[in-house]
Amino acid sequence: MSMVSLDGFFEGLDRDISWHLVDDELHRHFNEQFRATGAFMFGRVTFELMASVWPTAEQDPDLSAPLVEFAGIWRDMPKFVFSRTLTQAGWNTTAIHRRA
Repeated sequence: MSMVSLDGFFEGLDRDISWHLVDDELHRHFNEQFRATGAFMFGRVTFELMASVWPTAEQDPDLSAPLVEFAGIWRDMPKFVFSRTLTQAGWNTTAIHRRA
């Protein structure tokens, strides 16, 4: 399963992702798909965004069950982050560093 926009970007002007609305039904579907994949691949900015939320997301008492489930999937899944600046990362992640 691959999820990326045609131009490789998800965000609008000023890094706006407010258009990105995923309800619980769609997230349950995504969770099924993610469980069947071997790894997540991210660029640095997306990885840092994900790493700022998912490692401890289930501590939020208002988080829905599908999001709690995704937090576990995200933590457990091997991750690869491609970056020119990041040389190491936590959370079961391999940083693939390339100098410009």
